[in-house]
Amino acid sequence: MKKKRKNNKNNNTNLIRLFEHHTPLNRQNFLNKIDKILCVYLKLKQKDLPWLNPLNNRQKWLKLSSRLRLIVGKIEYENDLQKNRTIH
Repeated sequence: MKKKRKNNKNNNTNLIRLFEHHTPLNRQNFLNKIDKILCVYLKLKQKDLPWLNPLNNRQKWLKLSSRLRLIVGKIEYENDLQKNRTIH
């Protein structure tokens, strides 16, 4: 059980590290964008996301959604990097 909690904590920590150079407002907007993408692709309502509604939290769902959020975050982060790169 401790390993599962540690993995979820590491996923969240890694996600936050991706955006540590952003302002808190930009970081929150980015996370909201990720949540919206997940809701569209998984056909969910935002209230069904476990980090927004902890009362509706199942362990397997939390693990899956945490990993999905990290994956989408990495994809969006790389996408933003490519948009902001300049060619010399």
